[in-house]
Amino acid sequence: MTILAATARGPAADSPLSLELVEQAKRHISFLQSLHRNGITTLTNPSDESFRRYTELWLPLVASVCRRTDAACKLIPPADIAWLWHCHRLAPYRYLDYVQERFFEKKLAWAEGKNKLAEELPPGEFLDTQYPFSFQLEGSATNATVTTDEEQTVCEETIRVFRAMYPNEHFFLDKNKSAEGSSSVDKRLSGFDLVESCQRQSTFLWQVSGPRFSSDSFLQQGADNYVRFIVLRRLKRHKYVVPTYQIDLIWHTHILMSIYGYHAENMRVNGMLMNHDDTLNDRTEGGDLDTNYRATCQLWYETYNEQYPVPGGMYRGEPPKQYFRPGWVDRAQKTSLSKFHRVLGRLLSRANRVDIKR
Repeated sequence: MTILAATARGPAADSPLSLELVEQAKRHISFLQSLHRNGITTLTNPSDESFRRYTELWLPLVASVCRRTDAACKLIPPADIAWLWHCHRLAPYRYLDYVQERFFEKKLAWAEGKNKLAEELPPGEFLDTQYPFSFQLEGSATNATVTTDEEQTVCEETIRVFRAMYPNEHFFLDKNKSAEGSSSVDKRLSGFDLVESCQRQSTFLWQVSGPRFSSDSFLQQGADNYVRFIVLRRLKRHKYVVPTYQIDLIWHTHILMSIYGYHAENMRVNGMLMNHDDTLNDRTEGGDLDTNYRATCQLWYETYNEQYPVPGGMYRGEPPKQYFRPGWVDRAQKTSLSKFHRVLGRLLSRANRVDIKR
């Protein structure tokens, strides 16, 4: 489905985002909250066993389905695999490089200084999923990511297909093998360190858990700003532009919904690749991230005549210790809801005072 649609109005008008992306961003946050609540993202590292299950069982299964259908797969993974798959796909061209080499026996060929793929690939070779923000839990555990009859049916079919392909393997992580991984296992996939990516992404939920991220209007603003961010990237293609967390949530969501769609739409809008790289995270004053962020603020103001920072959508600092406990999500949701109601109450009170003065 097209997320970026051509139009002819406004400074970012080449590509306003559809409402679907806002709805998917809400599912994205719920997905991260559910993983956190179940202790998946609070681990220091994914276990060796989870890594084996992802690389040796799950991806070959996905490849077999995508080859057959030439489309995104209708499969929903167990939670431990879902987290690894999520983080791997957030580096879309590193992911694509790996799956092309491993499952299609070819290296990605680049053109125009790595700004384009030399050869466009069919949808089935992107190893996408139709359910990017769903995962399975064992037993009767409450699962906020599987809410429809269709998703439940896909879950059951996924287990059936998995067991047919791997009759001697557990679909869910065997607790006896789930101790955290050792350094003896090389977790680099075509040079991409997936464990380090999981470590970096483990705190992303903290950054998008402020009270404003529960507001539809704030997410819609984020979608609009993401479009402008993409256009800015096209206009300033030799610059490294740094997203706010409001924009970054939408960017992550766009990638994860479909790497094939993300790639095709960026090529149409920008005429070039727009890679996502989360390795630039040194916030030292005067460092690369700080310097590029300041340059992005200036470019944004010059292009749109607006300040770039968005209250409630910026870096919140590193998470507190209690963030790494599974119970943090429920406490944070109550706190955010309480803050949201307080802010709403103040706004309504202010509006009433204005009406009385009139």
